[in-house]
Amino acid sequence: MRTRLALAFLLLGCAPESVQPQPAEGADAQRRLQGIRAEHEALAKRLASAPADHLEACRSTSGDCLLQVAEQRGKLVSQFALNSCDSAETPEAKSSCVTQQLEGGGHPRELAEYYSLESWCMKQLSACTVKRVEQAKTDALDERQLARQQAAERTPEGLAAMSGVALVKARIEYVRATLPPSVDVCAPDASFETCQERVEKERSAFHDSLRGESYDEKAATSAYVSVAHSEASCSQPELDCLSAALSKYGVFPESRKLVDRNLALLGDRQKLLGQVSSEAGQHCLTSAQKQRQADIVSAYVAYAREPVLYFRMQLDKAFSELHQDEINCLSAGRKTNPAVQAVAKH
Repeated sequence: MRTRLALAFLLLGCAPESVQPQPAEGADAQRRLQGIRAEHEALAKRLASAPADHLEACRSTSGDCLLQVAEQRGKLVSQFALNSCDSAETPEAKSSCVTQQLEGGGHPRELAEYYSLESWCMKQLSACTVKRVEQAKTDALDERQLARQQAAERTPEGLAAMSGVALVKARIEYVRATLPPSVDVCAPDASFETCQERVEKERSAFHDSLRGESYDEKAATSAYVSVAHSEASCSQPELDCLSAALSKYGVFPESRKLVDRNLALLGDRQKLLGQVSSEAGQHCLTSAQKQRQADIVSAYVAYAREPVLYFRMQLDKAFSELHQDEINCLSAGRKTNPAVQAVAKH
């Protein structure tokens, strides 16, 4: 008996300490997987709610990460002998098909790595679709603004207002073209810049008003005309300054009538330009200038060499003939324009 007790104590003393039960394998990995999966599901829902055409476009333009996801998915299929789910129609469907085969199979670390990679990619695609949605909204507003602006431009009031802007610029161009080459007067000053800034603010406010849901065509036309009048007013001081300065360069009462005639002809020309197509108008201007260019250059050279009354009058006569030729061509084009004839009948 004593021998048996001694042997029992000996065996107990040599026995290893009892092993404490360990937490379930991968508990931390499971918790990590749960959080990553939740984020993945949220991203998948967000992506599924995006317009299909935007998502498809983003897959093509911003979906380089999909190649990395596909590569990682292929590794899982190979490593665990999974069904590759090649019949799935979309990358998202293929991903779901493959990962479902791993769920509950004791592969939390591999699933977490894959979900993390795919979530990173879905964030890129989601950002792309959001950007496209915003761009689509902006494009729609741009189209609305353009359509409403063109409607205002085509009204009689709008056409007349913009014609006034072009007329002031054409008259400035004419007067400057008749000054001696060494003369540099009436340059736009700070007040012109201030005026232009004010016009740009008015134009910006006008454009913004065209983008809203509510729209009043008459009010839009009025605002468009107001902007055009403001733009014309910015250049008017320059024209007035140039007109006053002409007396120093051979323009006296005798020749002033020719200058005024040219200014009036430019007004008539501008009215006619609004009654023909832009192509027809450009043709008339180009052909007349080509025909009269030699006479104008010859007259200008003589005037520049000696800016006296006689040569000034010859120069203004050459311009007068040019402007009259332009008007004759435009008048002929106006008579053959069906749109103009239809308006005339009414």
